Amino acid sequence: EKYAEVNGDCLVPADHITEDGLKLGSWVGNTRNRKDKLSPEQIAKLDSIDFVWDVIIVQWEKNCSLFEEYVQEKGHGRVPTSYVVNGEKLGNWVTIQRQNKDNISPERKARLDSLGFDWDPLKTDLENSLYHFENFVKKEGHAMVPSQFKTDGGYKLGGWVHNIRHKNKKDRLSPELKNKLDSLGFVWKVN
Repeated sequence: EKYAEVNGDCLVPADHITEDGLKLGSWVGNTRNRKDKLSPEQIAKLDSIDFVWDVIIVQWEKNCSLFEEYVQEKGHGRVPTSYVVNGEKLGNWVTIQRQNKDNISPERKARLDSLGFDWDPLKTDLENSLYHFENFVKKEGHAMVPSQFKTDGGYKLGGWVHNIRHKNKKDRLSPELKNKLDSLGFVWKVN
């Protein structure tokens, strides 16, 4: 109860020791593991102080709320991997959600989808680049994008084209992407 009063929650770290030497973190972990052995009165007393029975669910909800705040603040769901907010490694959490997308419950997946979660940022980047390249070709009537060219929105299309052309990427591109670029008149060799 004292921990909850001071900290505002019952998320006691596993290694937490009180000032008087009680290994509270261990006790909390053991209590969670022994829930089925507790009396209804003991469970009710712990529930009355919002005891956390499942840390994973609480942590997921906390990170999802932080993700929602990020989306509201930044206008997108592309959280950098190293992004930390309020001591929480939100970027790492986002990466884990992507890696485990096939194992996430449909409810959680739907919630993330509703917030604009980007499940495949590499695919999104490629689609964005192709979108800008196609618009350039339509507007200019050719595919010779200058290497320093930026779109009106600031996208560095010239850099993207340069990287595809000059970093020996042609052989590493998917046949679908090569065909798409070829259909738009992509110039592989400027000389």
